[in-house]
Amino acid sequence: LGSDPYIHMDGSVESGLQLVCTAKGWFPEPQVSWQDIKGEKLLTFSNYNFQDEDGLFYVESTLVVRDASTEAVSCFIHNPSLAEKKGSDVSIPGQCSASRIKMLPLFESSIVLCLLYLTASLKVIGPSQPILVRVGEDIQLTCSLAPKTDAQSMEVRWVRSHRHPAVYVYTDGARVAGEQMAEYQGRTALLSDAISEGRLTLQINDARTSDDGKYQCLFEKDGVYQEADLDLKIIGLGSSPQISMEGPKDGKVKLKCTSEGWFPQPQVQWRDTEGNTIPSFSQDLTQGSQGLFQVEAFLLITNSSVVNVTCSISSPLLGEEKKTTFYASESRMIYSWNILLIWGLLLLLLVGVVGLIWRKSCRK
Repeated sequence: LGSDPYIHMDGSVESGLQLVCTAKGWFPEPQVSWQDIKGEKLLTFSNYNFQDEDGLFYVESTLVVRDASTEAVSCFIHNPSLAEKKGSDVSIPGQCSASRIKMLPLFESSIVLCLLYLTASLKVIGPSQPILVRVGEDIQLTCSLAPKTDAQSMEVRWVRSHRHPAVYVYTDGARVAGEQMAEYQGRTALLSDAISEGRLTLQINDARTSDDGKYQCLFEKDGVYQEADLDLKIIGLGSSPQISMEGPKDGKVKLKCTSEGWFPQPQVQWRDTEGNTIPSFSQDLTQGSQGLFQVEAFLLITNSSVVNVTCSISSPLLGEEKKTTFYASESRMIYSWNILLIWGLLLLLLVGVVGLIWRKSCRK
């Protein structure tokens, strides 16, 4: 039998209030259910179960309350083998006066939730703009409390899609190693110089493409979680493009532009000397084991063309580009040398045939 379920608000969604029920330490895999004040089952929005390294289950269930008349809901965790359960209730008062802005126990393992308290209490502030970090650099995810409040006694966690396992968990002045995702182990450090003011920074070393995406930082105070969203954009600037030539064939030259090490998917363009875009004959994008993109772009040009072409590859996030120009005179020179070589070989062949015929006639 694991811990009692813990219910907290996870913000509002369209036409409803989102509540999350969590518990850990259960085995075998438990069943989670929500009920209203009359004991009728409520439809769960989502369920998530995770088995830790000890084989015990962490459960996370989300309920969206859309009915404004709902006064209370309950979350129950059931052990199917023992036929035992643990539950928690959350009461949602319709109105809250200033004197009632506080958390009060209803009974053992229950909570009173006052919506006004949640909106008027501490807020967590995160970056207003996406955080741009290049592959291999260090990531810093900073969150702070408003107004400034000492966070040393709080639980603070950085998470991705689920609360467990987490990117990083701080509680009681220390890191909780057992709740950390495997891919972040050995790569994180908490910068807590300003923790007395409610500002904490999680540093993730050696940025990878897999780190790209949405994060949340959550501060827990008096049984209530407040959170802020962070948007991390990982950027890989690839190699300078290389242009190689195939042909000529049927009066045309095929150019291939290659580059690697890009993230996210780069933009590829061929341009003429005036900067006008030339449509590619074809493009191939492949993603390697490290998540970086390799690009191959092909262009067909005629040998009579006098226009030089540029292959440009750019990052959609930074607006930076790397480019290489192919000079058409090079293809004409190669084409001319190829023609000369062919004529030279034909001439040698002709001389050889004539010499053979002359030798045979001399012997006769």
